[in-house]
Amino acid sequence: MNGKGVIIGCGRIGAPMLAWMHAGKPDDFEMVGLDTNSELISQLREGDTGWYEDGMDDYYRDNSIRLIDVTKNPLVPSFWDNVSFAVVCLGSPVIDGVPNVNPIRRVIDSIPDHILIVLRSTVPPGFTEQLTNETGKVIIFAPERILTGNALSELDILPQSIGIVNPIPLMFTEKYNKFTGFFNQVSVYDSKAVELSKIGNNVIRYIEFTAGTQMANACQHYGVDWQEVRKAMTDGYSRGNMCFPSFTSSYCLNKDFQMLDYEVQPPLSLISAEYNQRTFLIDLLVQALMKRNGQIKNVGILGWSYRPSSDDDRDTITEYWAELIADQPSFKFENIYLFDPHKMPKQDEIGWNITNLKSAESVIKSSDLIIVATAHPEFEKVNKALLAGKIVIDPAGLINSRTSFVEEYE
Repeated sequence: MNGKGVIIGCGRIGAPMLAWMHAGKPDDFEMVGLDTNSELISQLREGDTGWYEDGMDDYYRDNSIRLIDVTKNPLVPSFWDNVSFAVVCLGSPVIDGVPNVNPIRRVIDSIPDHILIVLRSTVPPGFTEQLTNETGKVIIFAPERILTGNALSELDILPQSIGIVNPIPLMFTEKYNKFTGFFNQVSVYDSKAVELSKIGNNVIRYIEFTAGTQMANACQHYGVDWQEVRKAMTDGYSRGNMCFPSFTSSYCLNKDFQMLDYEVQPPLSLISAEYNQRTFLIDLLVQALMKRNGQIKNVGILGWSYRPSSDDDRDTITEYWAELIADQPSFKFENIYLFDPHKMPKQDEIGWNITNLKSAESVIKSSDLIIVATAHPEFEKVNKALLAGKIVIDPAGLINSRTSFVEEYE
């Protein structure tokens, strides 16, 4: 083989990238995936990852991709002999407001100096430069930009930003070209600029979610139809687009702005989707209770994952809503039912008095109040006749496209 590329960390970012690079590699080039999660390696080999990524499981089933569980098969020095680049796709969680990048440091320390190191994990600004200066290795920053579920198709078309600390040394030029050659368009900037661009993109998305919720709350306060407001904002005026109000966020959006130094983090009123949505939900719940003089016993939640058409439930906001509904004494609901067409939590992981049901229809039939927590398109197709006598909270307007976020069906 005329060289090989290595993906370190085969989770939601690394696994689709490994499959995509394997599909696009030259015949004389090898792609290898490394991970310490034995269960994940087994799932990938069987083409059954446990999460949805369009086309990825099929690709792993149909192709022989080299995967190494380094806990069972430690790498020998010769493994690295003909490696051109190693892409680090490890998670970078924020714990108590502090980014935990120590695992990334340890992995980079273990990679030999002659290999081009590509950081794909979200990191604090200046981290690539700091590691480069500390280790003397050639490290570039190339953040992922894909939407979970669409990775294989988006990697084909999305331009790749590359952040560099120093000009690529001559002896690394071929290795750099091997990596960048996979992408249809590459733009090169200073590493710190690209690190900030990754965080900035997620800050924008988080603010968009929050702004949509805040505007919905304002419409509710003034008794104005949000759908009409949105039409007035966008009719012939493309700059007026705004996210639909919905109980949504994401694992990355919740943490990535905390990669910034505290003094330059966006203020809570702009960035905290959870804070604003919790307030909005309580207002809507109170209105629903007032419609029935507090006599609501059974609540149904439609949607568990944090984003429509996705099974990604990492740090899902629906978990906060379920906890609020289950633990708030003033609500006094007797039963809480849940259904998601893409991902259901395990019953022993929920921790509250919530019952998983097998369909949206069964949730509707069993509930007095239905909350559309995730705007899955499947919910648009529910039998509206089942809603008779029910109250629906539906900020995104999937089921209830009328004039109120809280609708009582006759």
